[in-house]
Amino acid sequence: MLAGALGTVFLNNTAAIDAGDITAIDTAAVHISGASLAGGKAVRDGGSLHLNANKLMTIVDTTIQEAWAQGEGGCVMVTGNTTLRFSNSKVSGCRAGQHGGGIRLVRTAQLDLVNNSVTSNVAGLANSTVTSTAAGLAGNVTASAFGGGIAAKDASRVQLQGAIIQGNTASLAAGGLALSGTSTLVVTGPDQTLVVNNTAGESGGGVRLLSPNFSPSLVSSLLLVANNSAPVSPDRAIGVWNITVVDDGGADNVIASDSKDTMLVLTLNVSGPHGWPSDEAIGYTVYKGAARHRDYVKANTTCND
Repeated sequence: MLAGALGTVFLNNTAAIDAGDITAIDTAAVHISGASLAGGKAVRDGGSLHLNANKLMTIVDTTIQEAWAQGEGGCVMVTGNTTLRFSNSKVSGCRAGQHGGGIRLVRTAQLDLVNNSVTSNVAGLANSTVTSTAAGLAGNVTASAFGGGIAAKDASRVQLQGAIIQGNTASLAAGGLALSGTSTLVVTGPDQTLVVNNTAGESGGGVRLLSPNFSPSLVSSLLLVANNSAPVSPDRAIGVWNITVVDDGGADNVIASDSKDTMLVLTLNVSGPHGWPSDEAIGYTVYKGAARHRDYVKANTTCND
């Protein structure tokens, strides 16, 4: 057990593999209260913390900031069957070379985030020597990465209550929160969770939901996603589950050009889990068996590819 008393400080620690500050494996337990962890660095995953134990871990009234990992989880990596209960704390200014600028969950890990802020974290580092400069669980950047603030995959679980996910960045998608695989998102009240002012390079500036394991009614009422930015679906990107051709226009809709390229104009209905509209379909122009061009196909719009 590790108990961080009020005022305990971990500063500028570096690990050759995982977790610049604290690693918990097997049956180890971590309980941190009133601490400050800053500047942790890991060559692989979890810039500050790497938690991989079949235990309940708790972090209370603690700040984790300006850590970076060359792999995943700029601040915190949670894996295995670990449950992390994170309350009244802050994760900010961390960076990951891959997914999860602030927090990364894989396998069957669980995260309970209560009254926390995840701000200014970045997923996707062009250079692993870059250091972060912001506070909170926001602003992490990844080159082809998901989840600037939080990224969950496999059968992991994220539960949010009164949290703030703000100002995070992902180089590809899900500036604030990414949900993939069969991972689960649970949002509880009474206070709303805010996902605001996050940015993604392609889609889902706020959240990107590729897993169907969430309640549409609770996500709609208790997860406020607003003022995020991305070229496609700036606030909420939904994974594609169904594509229906609404109108193919028939033979009259085939367009030929002097270069002998041809196009068939299609109108598609693209939807995701629970029937939510999706902008996540990718359209390809194929010429002589090779893909020449790709673009996003927006829901209920016409594709000229």
